[in-house]
Amino acid sequence: RAYRLIRRRSLNDKLIAVEYAYLSEEVVPGLDRCSLESLYKTLHKKYQIKVYWAQQYFSFHSKKSPEHEILGVPPEEPLLHLKRISFSEKNNPIEFVDGYYDIRHFEFYLEIQH
Repeated sequence: RAYRLIRRRSLNDKLIAVEYAYLSEEVVPGLDRCSLESLYKTLHKKYQIKVYWAQQYFSFHSKKSPEHEILGVPPEEPLLHLKRISFSEKNNPIEFVDGYYDIRHFEFYLEIQH
């Protein structure tokens, strides 16, 4: 069993993203009874879990979806689709995130080092 959290992200009172986060009930028992001002603070304080690293996958979602309507994006416009798996320091998976972002409000920066 898993918990599903729906997180809405805003910028200047404008909804720009919706994220669906999934966390195993085995990893975070009783999460549904917690006050979640910040998911990561709750993970750290209540469960002694820190997100140490993550894998993220980006793609463009061009098919009409409920997220287009939620975000107020015309169905012909693509959304940025992000999938993320977050891991603890011991490399245990903590959460899976499936997010949709209105690309009209984002600038991307990527730094690659050798």
